[in-house]
Amino acid sequence: MSADQPIAVDIVGNADYTHTLSTISAELDSVTQSANSILSGVAEYFHTHNASVAFNDVHNLLMQGIQEGKDTIMQHGHVVNQSVENFQGTDVAAGQSFMSI
Repeated sequence: MSADQPIAVDIVGNADYTHTLSTISAELDSVTQSANSILSGVAEYFHTHNASVAFNDVHNLLMQGIQEGKDTIMQHGHVVNQSVENFQGTDVAAGQSFMSI
């Protein structure tokens, strides 16, 4: 992008992108449910002390990883939205400053 080109914001595209991020985050909820279902089906095979501790560690790490993925996706969405809002606010303020001349 060269300096003489205007900056454009696609408001509809941003809304669509934000919706896509929400959909992806919701898919991770589905992954959580699937993982819990699969793990509950094999839990009986990990009945010794060491195996049950390892099983619980794996379960906790999976859940933590999925939650961190959701958090990252949502943070990304918030940053994109905040950037667009800041751009729009600055654009409006700049436009209004020309009216006061």
